[in-house]
Amino acid sequence: MKSKKTQSFKKACLQNFSDRKVVFCMKNLHFVGSSGIQSFFGVLNELNAGSRMNVKIAGLTPDFQRLFSFSECASLEVHESIEGALQSF
Repeated sequence: MKSKKTQSFKKACLQNFSDRKVVFCMKNLHFVGSSGIQSFFGVLNELNAGSRMNVKIAGLTPDFQRLFSFSECASLEVHESIEGALQSF
């Protein structure tokens, strides 16, 4: 079962970013619990796979890259930089 925070995040994304190209830059992110970041990746993957948003992720630190590799988010692309993510659209 998804948490209220996860549902709120998903709702906010749908209301504000539906049918948009979005890059989430994670380079300044230093700590998020593993369940929190997994939920974040899961929501983005679901929205991206459902073609409700076109999502890319940029700037993952090595720790978050490791967590992402276990997330099974096949529809999400990860790029080293915002510029690289934007060019990939």
